[in-house]
Amino acid sequence: MTTKQYPAYKEAATQIVKRVEKEGYGFVIEHEEIRKMLCVELPDDSKGQEAYKAYTWALCEEVVSLQELLLDEHYIYLLNVRGFGYQVLSPPEQIRKGFSKHAQKMRVQLNKALKAVVNVNRELLTIEDEKERQEKITKMTFIRRAIMKRKILPFEPRQIKEIEDKNSETYEEK
Repeated sequence: MTTKQYPAYKEAATQIVKRVEKEGYGFVIEHEEIRKMLCVELPDDSKGQEAYKAYTWALCEEVVSLQELLLDEHYIYLLNVRGFGYQVLSPPEQIRKGFSKHAQKMRVQLNKALKAVVNVNRELLTIEDEKERQEKITKMTFIRRAIMKRKILPFEPRQIKEIEDKNSETYEEK
C-alpha cells in the first residue's frame, strides 16, 4: 500500500507540471482523467441524487484547489472546456482568455453593485447617506469606464510596421 504525500490536488498538479514539461502547453485533460487524478470516486446510480451532489461538490472543490495551486505556484492556467475537460493554456493564451473570462465576470458583478446603489429609495436617505451613495456611484462608474475602455491605436498594425520600416531605413542611411 502506497501512502500519498500530498492532498490529491497536489499530486495532480505534479502530474500536470510534468506533462507540460514533456508535451508543452495546449493539451486538454478530459473530465474523466482529471477526476481520476483528483481521486474523486464517481458514485454508482444506487446511491441516489444526494450522493451525486456530494460527488459534484467534492470534485469542484478539488478542481478549484488544483487550478489555484497550478496558477499560483507553477504559472499554469487551466481553462474549463465545457463538456470536455480542462485545457492547459500557453502564457499568451492565458493572458487573453484568462483576462476576458474574468473581466466579463467582473463587469457583471460591477453592474449588479451599481444597480443596487442606484436603485435605492432616496426619500429614506439622510444627506450623509446620499453623499456616500454618490461617492460609490462615482467610484463604480470610474471603474466601469476603465474596464470597458478599449485601446484605440492611431494607426493600424500594418501601418505601424510600415512606419517602423521607413524609420529603420532612414536611420541606416544616416
